[in-house]
Amino acid sequence: MGLFLTEAAIAAELVRMIPLTDQRDRLKENREELESAKRDREEKQRKRSRVEDKERDEQAINNMEQAIDENKRTREEMRREKQKSKEKRDRDLDFTR
Repeated sequence: MGLFLTEAAIAAELVRMIPLTDQRDRLKENREELESAKRDREEKQRKRSRVEDKERDEQAINNMEQAIDENKRTREEMRREKQKSKEKRDRDLDFTR
């Protein structure tokens, strides 16, 4: 009986170690998709012969570049906020000692 309880405790601990939250970096995934779409559009633009199509592609590429830049800014802001909260938490820990 004791062996069974020990095994059950180990199994319960292993189950508790499994993260239940989504750990994906959605900003990174989004940026990679935008960069891939931009490369595809640039490739199509090189193959096109009509000026109107090339201009439309150029506008789409510019929009994608702006979205990529916004993604980078958002990521940097999130990094700064995370750093601030870590520093605040560390300061709070210093006061409690």
